Amino acid sequence: MIPTTGNFPTSWSQYEHLGTARFRGSPPNEPPPLIVRRLHFISKFFHFLEAASQRLRQDIFKREFTAAAMETDEQRKLTVEDIKTAPMDFRFPTTNQARHCFTRFVEYHKCVRAKGDEAGSQCNKYARYYRSLCPNEWVEKWNEQLENGTFAGPL
Repeated sequence: MIPTTGNFPTSWSQYEHLGTARFRGSPPNEPPPLIVRRLHFISKFFHFLEAASQRLRQDIFKREFTAAAMETDEQRKLTVEDIKTAPMDFRFPTTNQARHCFTRFVEYHKCVRAKGDEAGSQCNKYARYYRSLCPNEWVEKWNEQLENGTFAGPL
């Protein structure tokens, strides 16, 4: 009987025959054919993984390199001002910024209507504010309503 600790045997000598099983015709100094086949499979598998990871690294490098090469001058000229969000507005102190978003959208369109053709640089800040605050779905819906003449805001 093998001494045990809990459910596990403390000596594995009873299982040694599983790793050294000989088959008819196998020489005594060579490992069993089953183990040779398993080792061969494992080595082929690791070679496959190495080749796959190498191809993946090359693909990622190519994608990054081509994306960096395709960058236009406009993308390179981004400044901190282009990325800023809307500043704090004392009229909207709460966390919910839905009213702030709507107000900035309305302010932008009021500015564009008031300035006409000169609205470009002066009204861009309002456009940047509402684009940073408002979900795209809302803006699309409001723009459709403006085109149809059904927008409910005070313009």
